Amino acid sequence: MWIDTFRNSLSRHQAVAIRSALRFACEWGVGQWRSSDVSLVRSLPGHELSKYAGVRDGSSMVATAQQSMLTEFLDQTARNACRLRGVGELQAAGVLALAFQFGLRRTQIASLEKEDFVFHSDNTLHVRVELLKQRGQKVGRTVNRRIQTSWVPIFKEWSARRRKPAQKFFDMTPDQVGAAISSWMAEITGKRHSGGDLRHTSAQRLVDAGVSRESLTDFLGHTDVTTANVYFSSSSTQASLVNAAMGYSPAYQGVAAAARGDLITAAELLSRPIDQQIAGIPHGFPITGIGACKAGQSSCQRNPVLACYTCHKFLPVSEERVHRLLLEDMREVVRRFDQPERIARVSPAMMQLRLTLEAIEEVAEMAREGGGHDD
Repeated sequence: MWIDTFRNSLSRHQAVAIRSALRFACEWGVGQWRSSDVSLVRSLPGHELSKYAGVRDGSSMVATAQQSMLTEFLDQTARNACRLRGVGELQAAGVLALAFQFGLRRTQIASLEKEDFVFHSDNTLHVRVELLKQRGQKVGRTVNRRIQTSWVPIFKEWSARRRKPAQKFFDMTPDQVGAAISSWMAEITGKRHSGGDLRHTSAQRLVDAGVSRESLTDFLGHTDVTTANVYFSSSSTQASLVNAAMGYSPAYQGVAAAARGDLITAAELLSRPIDQQIAGIPHGFPITGIGACKAGQSSCQRNPVLACYTCHKFLPVSEERVHRLLLEDMREVVRRFDQPERIARVSPAMMQLRLTLEAIEEVAEMAREGGGHDD
């Protein structure tokens, strides 16, 4: 009766709440409930729960465009770390960087102390992390992780400006870390994502990049490959990886592209200062004439050309042909890796091109629809 007429009409959370209320009634003798009925209540079956349902159906993953927005926030904060007036942005960037790059749990982040961060003279930074949920004699094991070099200024500046008496590096409890991550992600990407979502996304990103089960298990801090197998079963096929890297994805992630500036003509481009006329040699291909940078290339620390198409300071030229030629040149980079057995090894480099290629495709479409000429 519980299963057929009652449990199945409730959500999982509702069923859990009702069983908790019944146990309370048994323990305190409410109504006709007695303490001897506790075993009966505990035996009531709950909903079938798929522990990794969000990984399998993708609902726990941060979309590629939102990952790009988060990365842009971290890059921007790192570049401006010394000039930021407040420390709130540094704290947010530091927590999000650890959750995004290493998939750290909120308890791991909250437990970090200043001594866990080791700054080196060559501008590298290592953080010592205690692994949680370990089995047997692995309990309490720690690992060292190297933080992405371009994000080191975030931690260096936060370390210098944080409240000194605070015992923990970020001066936050696990619950505060979890709530803050969701809030910051909503502010940066427009959608609330938990620390768990960032952890799942980090793991899936590594699998899609071609790591082994053993490497992923080590990354997650686990002692066996059981969980790693879930991510591998959810990974895209090699063909899908190549198509995504070449920008052939059927649904373009256009959030970053939507923030770009208006199209300009070739004449308007040439009338701008040389420093604002974008040029570069990404992957060995000399590129000029694709558009202008409002700020000027000399003041930009990002990769010329490749970073422009997802930057709000980019003013692309209105000639479709220019962007189509660049698109084919960049796709040629992917075509160099045409041996299927090599795809897993080179996919990290290919996947870095994904957002750029999709953005170039979008700009070309904008130029075509806007009446851009091909002469």
